[in-house]
Amino acid sequence: MPVPQPHLDGPAPAPTVPARGSAPTQALQVVTDRTEVIPTVDSLFPAAPGGTAADLVPTPQTGPYAAAWAEPPGPPIAPARQREALRTTGLILLGATLGWWLFFLVRLVWWLVQVGPTDTIIFSTIDAVPEETVVAAILSVVTAGTLTLAWTRDRRGAALAGIAGLLSLVTLGVTVWRLL
Repeated sequence: MPVPQPHLDGPAPAPTVPARGSAPTQALQVVTDRTEVIPTVDSLFPAAPGGTAADLVPTPQTGPYAAAWAEPPGPPIAPARQREALRTTGLILLGATLGWWLFFLVRLVWWLVQVGPTDTIIFSTIDAVPEETVVAAILSVVTAGTLTLAWTRDRRGAALAGIAGLLSLVTLGVTVWRLL
């Protein structure tokens, strides 16, 4: 049995009109005078003797956080220590990038064992976790940049920075090829 719908089965109901003399539902305030004065910096901050009010506005170097902008206590870090920190960071990131490729190979072998050789084995392995591929690409670029900065003046690590750069290009190529 169909359900009756009045607006489809018959004429549409007439709209209800409020009775004359009823109170309005909303009273809008009409502003006719637009001559209010907007305060300026000079009216908010009284002028200092011998200067303007803008001199009193705090800046990061003169405000309450000036100590955070000051030079750190103690001697500056030596460039050799900075390069050593970059080398250590770069090697850790390179280990993470190589670890991602190792997991990629493990998933590839798992696919071979579970499904067997197919023509889409590499696609399926990459497409299994696309977010991981993007993170690996970003990580490999950061790794290559860090190692390049760490060994700009040293020939010992130039080969390692080159390997990281090549690995970065391969990872970026795989990511762009499969995800874009």
